[in-house]
Amino acid sequence: MTNLERLKRCTVNIRISSEKLHRDQLQSQLQQVFPACKIRASGKRNILISKNAKVGVRVKVRSGSISIDPCFPTRTGRIYWLSSLVVLGTIIPLVVYGIVRHKAMKNFEQEVEGVIKELA
Repeated sequence: MTNLERLKRCTVNIRISSEKLHRDQLQSQLQQVFPACKIRASGKRNILISKNAKVGVRVKVRSGSISIDPCFPTRTGRIYWLSSLVVLGTIIPLVVYGIVRHKAMKNFEQEVEGVIKELA
């Protein structure tokens, strides 16, 4: 299995008709569904939904599909993650991530996926 195939397994892809959902429409609908979460646009096609400072998802709106990726919602979180990979190597940060964060991120990703499938 190549790295690209592994990456595609981590990403949830949802097919939509291109006229049905645009980024701004989807962002306003998600804001209504998740009032406790911080939702902001990130670039031309991305929406970043953060449940808290450590759990979030990135929604990429393309013509014909929407992809959902788990991510660290803050820049500080991403910097800490990358610096821990550099300082501690790959094994220790991945084990800690798997124990502490992966389940929460996966649950939130599935929750957002269900809502977007309902809207699409």
